[in-house]
Amino acid sequence: METKTAGKIRSLYRYPEKKQPAVQEGCLILEENLGIRGDCHSDGSDRQISLLDVSAKAWMESQEIKGFCFTKFKENILLEDSDIPQWKPGIHIKAGTAELVITKIQKHCYPEMCNLAKSGCICRFQGSSCFARVVRSGIMKVGDKIEMEE
Repeated sequence: METKTAGKIRSLYRYPEKKQPAVQEGCLILEENLGIRGDCHSDGSDRQISLLDVSAKAWMESQEIKGFCFTKFKENILLEDSDIPQWKPGIHIKAGTAELVITKIQKHCYPEMCNLAKSGCICRFQGSSCFARVVRSGIMKVGDKIEMEE
């Protein structure tokens, strides 16, 4: 397998309860087949962790018309210098001592509820988000480089 640097962790977030604000963390403890310790999405599903690139977040914040998912999607890992649109399900990424497998690229779109979609604008958010499952427990910290195995 080939390994390459695929970005860097800018920010980390944990959501202790659904529909509550995030807790920004300096590091996260990831548990194999569960997700982030103390996160409400730590349930063993294929969407244990959400990732977003900082360029997409900046784009979202700059839009006059807000998309439905702009407030609905809550990232756990905010990356910089990543190329999420080029990632595919099945790719393994490592940071710190933890390892994730990408399970889904792109959050489901709700065009019937989205003012941005209704306006005809193309949403950059869609291709810049993904979900992952923890395949090796460990700790990720802000500033860790993301290593990708294809």
